[in-house]
Amino acid sequence: MLCVSLGLTAPALDKTGVFGILYKCCTPLFWGGINQVRTIMAYVINKDCVACGTCKPECPVEAIEEGDPIYTIDPDKCVDCGKCADVCPVSAISPGE
Repeated sequence: MLCVSLGLTAPALDKTGVFGILYKCCTPLFWGGINQVRTIMAYVINKDCVACGTCKPECPVEAIEEGDPIYTIDPDKCVDCGKCADVCPVSAISPGE
């Protein structure tokens, strides 16, 4: 992940959330050129979640919590990396809108 505004890369394994906050503050981010703007949208877990817990350890900013009956993603912590969606066995995680 790249913050073009400050010229920094946000490490994927920042457990304190400092880089996640920095990353979220630098929106919109420019990806691949001047004409492409991408804003951060927190991922969401839908009702297809089977509460297996596979997603939780994949989150680099600990935004995923066990809920009742499904897991939830804190939109204030999520840095839009998509690692949770990549490992979900039932495809219950997608980018929010």
